[in-house]
Amino acid sequence: MAISLLPYTASALLAIIIAVAIAVAPAVVRSDPEPGPSIEAINATCATASYKFECTHLLLNNLDVRTPQVKDVIAMSVQVVAKKAAEAAAFAKAIKKPSKCVTDCLDDLAVLSKHIKTLPATLETANDAGFFEQFDKKRKCYGDCCSDNSSVEECNAQSQIGGVFDALRVTDDLLMRRAYFRKQQLDNKTTSPNSN
Repeated sequence: MAISLLPYTASALLAIIIAVAIAVAPAVVRSDPEPGPSIEAINATCATASYKFECTHLLLNNLDVRTPQVKDVIAMSVQVVAKKAAEAAAFAKAIKKPSKCVTDCLDDLAVLSKHIKTLPATLETANDAGFFEQFDKKRKCYGDCCSDNSSVEECNAQSQIGGVFDALRVTDDLLMRRAYFRKQQLDNKTTSPNSN
């Protein structure tokens, strides 16, 4: 009995495979480019970073921030910081009675979010190196909010907030490296024999 159904099953299976292949083909062969920087661009940029692993891990785990407006890897890293800051702030605000440590961190996240909103215009200039240094000097969130007296929520909030500052460190490193290479290019132009 099973043998007599085999010819029908094989032809039905073949028809299904052809139908699926036709339906999937347009999705596989996309003509529209990926939004924002490609995975190859992310890997290449992170390969030059001081924090190579952290950079690659951070950006590849947050590909959802890529949009056509995010033109390069550094702009993408800024978007990741903004996303992580918003998530951490929402997480910390959910704590019923946060400690002073957590409220200090929330204040810093609010300042950072305002600071990030001004960054896209600055990214287009050569003056973006050290953009976060001013913020870092003024921040109040240095303590460990996860002490013996802390709640699980405060410890989790501290972990989320720590993730923001880790992302910020990666972004700042990328900005500093880009500024360094821009300066080298300018120095090479001014010292080359053809510059006169």
